[in-house]
Amino acid sequence: MERLFLSLVDGLDIIEVVGNNCQVDSIEYDSRKVKPGAVFCALPGLHVDGKSFIQDAIQKGATAILHEAELTDFVSGVCYARVKDVRFAMSYISAQFYDEPSKKLKVIGVTGTEGKSSTVSFIWQLLNLLGEKCGYFSTVSYAYGGIDTEEKNPEHQTTPESCTVQERLYRMQEAGSKYAVVESSSHGLSEKTARLAHVLFDAGVWLNVTEEHLEFHKTFENYRNDKANLFRKLDEHDHKKCFIPMRHLQSQEQVETCSCESAVECCEDCRDCMYETVPSFCVINLDDVSANWFSQVGKTPKYGFTVQKNNAKTDLAQRLPFVLVATNISETTNGICFTLEAYSFGTQLKSDILAIPITVPLVGYFNVQNVLASILTVMHISGIAFERIIQVLASLKPITGRMFFVNEGQDFTVIIDYAHTPSSFETIMPSLATVTHRTGKKLISVFGSGGERDTTKRPEQGRVASQYCDIVILADEDPRGEDSMELLNMIAAGVQGKELDKTLFLIPDRKAAIRKAFSLCEPGDMVLLLGKGHENSIIFKDYVMPYDEETEARCALKELLHANT
Repeated sequence: MERLFLSLVDGLDIIEVVGNNCQVDSIEYDSRKVKPGAVFCALPGLHVDGKSFIQDAIQKGATAILHEAELTDFVSGVCYARVKDVRFAMSYISAQFYDEPSKKLKVIGVTGTEGKSSTVSFIWQLLNLLGEKCGYFSTVSYAYGGIDTEEKNPEHQTTPESCTVQERLYRMQEAGSKYAVVESSSHGLSEKTARLAHVLFDAGVWLNVTEEHLEFHKTFENYRNDKANLFRKLDEHDHKKCFIPMRHLQSQEQVETCSCESAVECCEDCRDCMYETVPSFCVINLDDVSANWFSQVGKTPKYGFTVQKNNAKTDLAQRLPFVLVATNISETTNGICFTLEAYSFGTQLKSDILAIPITVPLVGYFNVQNVLASILTVMHISGIAFERIIQVLASLKPITGRMFFVNEGQDFTVIIDYAHTPSSFETIMPSLATVTHRTGKKLISVFGSGGERDTTKRPEQGRVASQYCDIVILADEDPRGEDSMELLNMIAAGVQGKELDKTLFLIPDRKAAIRKAFSLCEPGDMVLLLGKGHENSIIFKDYVMPYDEETEARCALKELLHANT
């Protein structure tokens, strides 16, 4: 794929162009990945400025430079375009380079502090199970089409940079997907990063919001406001999508049956014969304290879900045209069971589906909210009957690194989960503590906190863990440029009622920390390995160490079992 560089930037507010126009065939922001013919986007960074890597990029073959810093040295044969905001500009040219793929997909955004990856996966699974080809990308993994196209996400970034976002949407469209589900982090939705600036969303799903990422957003209000940008984006375009790729509009029959003069005009301009208007909507969690605030963001219709029946009777719920409620929630060996109730204030439903017993093969009460959000989204984005969606719920599968049981024949329970915030600890720990303590057993947790990230959550992590866990073991998560022991001591400052080296351990080496946890186990105990989940590395100041939590846990269990035989 090749494009003329100046045609990509046409439409942007350009401060200065130096050099002649040129052909480009890729867009990069990391100079190490630049190949001949690339546009290099010199992004300003937290620690270093992309301006410093322009010469490196040119030496590797970059033929065009997108920048916002003033330059004094220019290389002959390279085209330079200076803009006010290079991140926004990169998003714009990426969308242009890939032919604006979100114009040819029904795009669903999912945001929230907790549950985003699971909900993205459930929506993707349901649509494909129902015969609707759908792609997605999340913190955990991505897929361009059906169930068999899923791949692990190699990055620690929830929402990737805009050039990757647009490339993935393009690949979904090329693979024949009609839908795209996008995990939309607060960073990705922020105007500062512009990662999702040129994605034309049709549906927005908001799950919850608790304090997180304050190192970036500074205040809770800013954090919540950036998440709400997802709803605001739904008001920015007309939701007219073309689902017939231009390359398929080549037959004479198609041209003759179209009122346009040519197939190309048809795909680009026609609003009658080739375009479909996608009804836009929002889905909101009525159980969150910010529900009323989010209900007032944007003009798009909103639907609600709740696991607290009283919340279906509030003034807010009564203002919504459709609400899903889960009651009688319980966990069994077959998964989560609940009664699904649908309240319609304008949508006609058959009376025999207003209270339906549901079992989904998932673990954790919190997944009920994720399932409700997914049902609502699939129902309204696809127009598929409520009854059909209910029929395929039993085929849902959990995602990697979320409430995952590791069993090598040991006589205690090991669970891996990505939980890494105080609110996610509050979500998973109470019920697990109840299960273990009811039988007089111990709950042991192993976790850390991300370096160069929000520091205010660290003592809160320690406080919550010490409230529910009998033994707390603190270990590296991704210390990055911080000193490991200083970071762990910040968490330990919030720990209450634990004695150092008896019920509280600070062991930076995560592999050693896991082995310590297992060595303390007696039959029937439970160990929670938290914070890494699906991730495939631990990030230190000067290097990245390959690491897989499940592999390490299995290895440690085998060592323990071998030593005991």
